[in-house]
Amino acid sequence: MFSTRRAVAVLCALCVSAVTYPAWAQTSRESLNLQGRLTDNTGACLTGSYSFQIDLYDAPGGGTLLYSDTQGAVTVTDGIYNIEIGAGSGGPINQSVFSGCPDVWIEIIVGGETLSPRTHLTSVAYASTVVVSGGASVTGSLGVLGAANFTSLITANAGIDLTGQPLVNLGAPVAGTDAATKGYVDGVVGGPKVSLAPAAADAD
Repeated sequence: MFSTRRAVAVLCALCVSAVTYPAWAQTSRESLNLQGRLTDNTGACLTGSYSFQIDLYDAPGGGTLLYSDTQGAVTVTDGIYNIEIGAGSGGPINQSVFSGCPDVWIEIIVGGETLSPRTHLTSVAYASTVVVSGGASVTGSLGVLGAANFTSLITANAGIDLTGQPLVNLGAPVAGTDAATKGYVDGVVGGPKVSLAPAAADAD
């Protein structure tokens, strides 16, 4: 009989430099880094090569199987194992596994023996996303909750809909195509107000 204690962290596979946080990253190849300690029923740490099957469910018991990954030769040293879920037979984890479920539970099967209880991967673990990227392409809509800081020029190949919100804190324009604030325009134009209404026709 096996026993295991697990610690789960999510690897940000899109990072240009190695960055690991307890966060889910929506990337081109999604994976989870699973680390734990494997012991026998007496509590003794095991060493050797073991077959692991990692299943993701939407409930702590029963429920729907969302994803399954099998890795046939996982090295365990003094009880410690490290598994990249998504690097085995199941392939990369589809983003819909997490976007479609508020909670995900991890079930581990070692050598055909199912370990219990399942480990709860809370929504915080994959909602607090940290991504460092040298370039990312988004197909469809991109939503940003909260403030977004940009340190370089943003190029849009289509119109930008601000849904009626003002564009604020603009710098003074330099090029003829630069946008300008109302305050800047008022300061440049100046002078008395000019009425552009058509003049009334003279009476005969």
